[in-house]
Amino acid sequence: MKKSLVKLCLLACFVAGIPMQSLAQNVTIQGTVSDEEDVIIGASVIAMGGKTGTITDVPCY
Repeated sequence: MKKSLVKLCLLACFVAGIPMQSLAQNVTIQGTVSDEEDVIIGASVIAMGGKTGTITDVPCY
């Protein structure tokens, strides 16, 4: 009886956490990458504390 209750509690915690993870991944960050003179095409961009990133495209955003 106790094992099935523990399994049910773990399953409930897992299912409750799925929507939180999917909502946290929908973030849009916008801006322009430039130096003192011009915009930089192909610059690598990673948010502070992040593990994934992207590169700037031709319009540099």
